[in-house]
Amino acid sequence: MLDVHAPYESVHTWRSFIIHIATITMGLLIAVCLEKTVEYFHHRHQAHEGMDMLLREVQANRKNLDFNARINEWAERQHRADLGVVQRLRQRALKGRVTASFMFAPTHS
Repeated sequence: MLDVHAPYESVHTWRSFIIHIATITMGLLIAVCLEKTVEYFHHRHQAHEGMDMLLREVQANRKNLDFNARINEWAERQHRADLGVVQRLRQRALKGRVTASFMFAPTHS
């Protein structure tokens, strides 16, 4: 916060009034410039931290995506193999070769 103090001596002429106003204005201008400079470097630092965090998140997301893609490919291969078994069983059932019935029972761990 900026504090502006009254001059230590009284102002009697226009010239001294203008000098005091100019001094106050220059002081405020310098203070505001310094404050903005500090804010600039602080925001710049925050932007770099944010960019680093985003890059780490993107890398983690890519790893997760690669892992999920591999799992999906494996699951798709398993499903296609299972579908092939089901299709062969249906074809045999249509030809009259399969007479056994299937019973599903819960598995025990």
